[in-house]
Amino acid sequence: MHTAASTNAPDLSAVLDRIRGWAAANELKPATLARQAGLAETVTRDMDEAAWSPSSNSIRKLEALIPEGWRPGMPVPSAPTADEPARVA
Repeated sequence: MHTAASTNAPDLSAVLDRIRGWAAANELKPATLARQAGLAETVTRDMDEAAWSPSSNSIRKLEALIPEGWRPGMPVPSAPTADEPARVA
């Protein structure tokens, strides 16, 4: 049985693809992406591997870098510089 939360929740692979897409669109190395999210560089080291499985907390921090509604293939709005910390609302 599906709950409303489970039917509305994005698929994990889609979320990870969105994070990867954001990094690629901004030409961010995995270590830079991790720093921007306030994470250890080891969190994103294997992000290009199919088996990459960051924790839910790490995913939340990485997703906070991406503008709401942005999807791979869309234009990239102005992004933080490589060493600028993420802006968390």
